[in-house]
Amino acid sequence: MTRLRKNMKAVPVLRQWTTEQDGFLIEHADLAISELIQLLPYTEEEIKVRKKVLGLLKRERQFRKIIT
Repeated sequence: MTRLRKNMKAVPVLRQWTTEQDGFLIEHADLAISELIQLLPYTEEEIKVRKKVLGLLKRERQFRKIIT
């Protein structure tokens, strides 16, 4: 199953995320992937895909651009 987002490619839904897990990921988006893997029951790929779906990767790039 895939989920199609506006202006994005189809992103495969590997496992369902709860609202609480999404909130945790949003609040702790600045943590390293290795730390998130230990705190969340998902793989590195699943976390990266979810961050992309939530727009956290784009947000991170925008912040880096402002800081540098």
